[in-house]
Amino acid sequence: VSWVEDIKQGSSGNVQVRLFDEDGYANVRKAQRDGDKVSSVKSLLDITVPTKSAYKGPWIKAELLAAFLVGGVAYFAFTTKSKVQA
Repeated sequence: VSWVEDIKQGSSGNVQVRLFDEDGYANVRKAQRDGDKVSSVKSLLDITVPTKSAYKGPWIKAELLAAFLVGGVAYFAFTTKSKVQA
């Protein structure tokens, strides 16, 4: 079983998973190559899977978080240094 939908386009709800045997899968690949509709290929079995939501990535990029942490540590270090030297 493989997921062929882009993650950012995935949504919550019911997802229909179509299962194919070897001949059906070959027909799916042929339809994809020729630019035909894959939905026209007869599947062996259709299963409906309920999904909560697709993962869309972290809220904050790791580089931005690291920059804020470095800035916070630098601010703490300079303020502490100035208090010690005063």
